[in-house]
Amino acid sequence: MDIAEKVLIQPDPEIRHLVDGYLENVRRDLGAVGRGLEAGDLQKARSVGHILKGTGASFDCGEITRLGGLLEEAAKSGDVAAARDRVQELAAYVLRIEVAPS
Repeated sequence: MDIAEKVLIQPDPEIRHLVDGYLENVRRDLGAVGRGLEAGDLQKARSVGHILKGTGASFDCGEITRLGGLLEEAAKSGDVAAARDRVQELAAYVLRIEVAPS
């Protein structure tokens, strides 16, 4: 898959209006996790990973769920390098998301 290829999501119409705010929060949280990881803080990565694992699928973002789980596991195991990699993957993925026309 081309790294610049857009990812079209089709969230439930009931929550469609929440998608932009959700993605903005994900980007903000990933920035905070990245800064924390630079200081060796894995707790924020674990917490955010857990949240993303639980919320991504609600917005038709299964990849956020998958990568969030991997971020949580990397943080739990103390693997800062793997956690950084997951943050980078998540950030790149989120930038590619577009909501499909209804």
